[in-house]
Amino acid sequence: MELTQVIMAPDQQRVPLLMEVPVSRALDGPFLVTSSKDFLWVSNAFPNGMIRAAVRTVPLEFLFRDAILKVAEMSREKCWGSVHPPTSSGVSEALSHLEEYGLENPCVLASSSFDRGLIPDDLPCYETNWVPENWAVVLPFDRTFVGTTFDFDENRFALVLHNASRGIAVVAPELR
Repeated sequence: MELTQVIMAPDQQRVPLLMEVPVSRALDGPFLVTSSKDFLWVSNAFPNGMIRAAVRTVPLEFLFRDAILKVAEMSREKCWGSVHPPTSSGVSEALSHLEEYGLENPCVLASSSFDRGLIPDDLPCYETNWVPENWAVVLPFDRTFVGTTFDFDENRFALVLHNASRGIAVVAPELR
């Protein structure tokens, strides 16, 4: 299971260095985008409603893991309220976080070591190798709300999270 919607880029002779991606003018930043070696938080879209993301060479699993770590760190720093402890009430709070923004049909992506007993039986849960150990990520089933990843083959990707503060809730132990 993916963190975002994944779009296969059209066959091209040359892979671009950057992608320009439209984001809704109704969305406030920050937006998390790939740079050539890491991620960047971008406060606002350009006046034309576009965000730029670099094409980065990295396995998709590492890209998604790094993105979730950045989201959890920023959430704690900016008090977004989207990171919750690994308890049954933490999972409920994560679900409430998405419900607060009108996101329906949530699902959970969890590491193999996450305690599945904390997740309500009626909630779809998928074991995912890119989720950090003892973590779970609560997302809307429709990943288009979370963001877009462009796949250029050969582990080359550009990623834009346009709803990092609203569309993702993390259930994780305290960061060290």
